[in-house]
Amino acid sequence: MIFGITGNTNKQLLWDPVMQAVDWFERSHLAFKLYEPLAKGLVERGRLSPRVAEQVATTALHETDMVLSFGGDGTIINTARLIAPHGTPVLGVNIGRLGFLADMEVSHIELALEKIRLGQYKVMPRMALELFLPQDPTPRWALNEFVINKGPDASLININAHINGVHLCNYWADGLIVATPTGSTAYSLSAGGAIMVPGSACFSLTPLAAHTLTMRPLVVPHTAVLELNIPENDCPYMLVVDGQVEHLNIPSNRLILHEAKHTFNLVILDGHDYFATLRGKLGWGVHVRA
Repeated sequence: MIFGITGNTNKQLLWDPVMQAVDWFERSHLAFKLYEPLAKGLVERGRLSPRVAEQVATTALHETDMVLSFGGDGTIINTARLIAPHGTPVLGVNIGRLGFLADMEVSHIELALEKIRLGQYKVMPRMALELFLPQDPTPRWALNEFVINKGPDASLININAHINGVHLCNYWADGLIVATPTGSTAYSLSAGGAIMVPGSACFSLTPLAAHTLTMRPLVVPHTAVLELNIPENDCPYMLVVDGQVEHLNIPSNRLILHEAKHTFNLVILDGHDYFATLRGKLGWGVHVRA
């Protein structure tokens, strides 16, 4: 088994736990690869010799058997982009603030690696979404969500939505979030969307600041094909893909979204409790007294 290691090189707290993992792999006689920018950073800090770095550096993390991603949830999403659509399992190691996806705390890294060595884990497929523009053959892929936002000069955006060819509604709002179950605890939750437990076969539509009180979040089956049409007078508008912003001004302004053919595979250690994470990290269901 070959392990890959990547991480957020902008975090000062990254380097010690990465070297702790490297030392553990070497003591355990297990093969590993370092994502090239990570290997370069370790060499620059005198933590790894150039000779070793040359042997273990890679830009092809998807060719390993499991990837350790050191950082926060944003690092997990960046890792997902690196390995998609190959399905390489990823263990998130949290050195960020919240760490909902990167649920393994860095202080427990050696315990986590020992559990993995003993096979005390499972791989949970996480649904992803794909978005197509008829004028662009390259699909966009999102683990958390797509967000269609009004342009900088617009007061609202009008989004005409169809599901499986049947008219759903016209959203008059600041925007619309289309979220996976994984993304349901991110931006969508902040906008009043429902929490969808990982593994749920669905995705959600959550309007942002809708212009009518009756426009509530909607959960649809994973088989649904969503078509969104935006009038030309609402251009340009913004498309946000897992936090990455694109400004779109395309004549037909037609977007088609559906479940992606591949999944993002998250490593879950034995003993993990999703609902405990909800309570502990998001304060879900916690009774607060003044």
